[in-house]
Amino acid sequence: MVYWVFSNTNKMKKLIILFIVTLCTQLLIAQKYDYQWLFGKDSDVGLPFGGTVFDFNENPVDMLYEYRDMNLETTNASICDKEGNLQFYTNGVYIANSIHEPMENGEGLNPSQFTTDWSNSGLPIAQGALILPFPDHEKEYFLFHQTHEYESTYAVITPRLFYSHIDMNQNDGLGEVILKNEVIIEDTLNRGKITATQHANGRDWWVLAWKFNSNIYHRFLVSPLGVVDAGVDTLGVSRPNSLGQSVFSPDGSKYVRYTSVSFEEGQFIDIYDFDRCTGLLENHLELSHNDSAAGRGGDFTQFSIFVYFFSFKSLSVRFIGR
Repeated sequence: MVYWVFSNTNKMKKLIILFIVTLCTQLLIAQKYDYQWLFGKDSDVGLPFGGTVFDFNENPVDMLYEYRDMNLETTNASICDKEGNLQFYTNGVYIANSIHEPMENGEGLNPSQFTTDWSNSGLPIAQGALILPFPDHEKEYFLFHQTHEYESTYAVITPRLFYSHIDMNQNDGLGEVILKNEVIIEDTLNRGKITATQHANGRDWWVLAWKFNSNIYHRFLVSPLGVVDAGVDTLGVSRPNSLGQSVFSPDGSKYVRYTSVSFEEGQFIDIYDFDRCTGLLENHLELSHNDSAAGRGGDFTQFSIFVYFFSFKSLSVRFIGR
């Protein structure tokens, strides 16, 4: 097992940024749905990172600043068309169009008191929203999204997963939400970590959502027929609600869940093979990753043989092979 750790230096920080930009440039050559990344909050007061855009239509990648009303606390999803033009984006509270105005019927996402309490800044849920193109439906998209509900004064739960249907053929290309807050599953889910990969047929999509405090995964298939509940998959070790990230490898053959439980209990890396035909996980491998800085995210290299993990202090690399 290969394991590298870079120390907390300015050089390392630049390396991480360079790695992210380089990796994403490699992965996005085949399509342009994610050619513009939107970051930050409070762009109206000119804070350093508020309103930042990474534009992969340029080579090298262009970093620019723009004014936006929408704050992006943590929940953040955006999508471009096949030519790399921004279509719409969301912070989990509402959907904005390409001219940064609320899309028609785009307000009132994720109805709950928790959403109302975070309406000014956007939801604080990592991987709490995901946008996919609707197969064989030109300029139509599905948004998967979730929020919390209060269980007590100091505790929240995630009791369901929603989806909404957006049609960019409406309103002269500015779009309309034609179906909103449809409940696809009611279950106590883990916070965020909604992720997807393309079906082996090269057209459809698999979406995975992890059940709270379990080793159970809900599976959804996005096809020309719409969004279909494909049942659950059970494999691996139960993990509590935690920080971290879930990610597929570029070729869709691997699925990794990075769970940061606590400083005392540590962080865990669960690696699975993924069958893109059936949508089932296989061959679970559990790794321990102890980082006193508390790891938060990870990603793969282009050829899916190395997986990277990030914390506030280090960048770690593990070889996982084919």
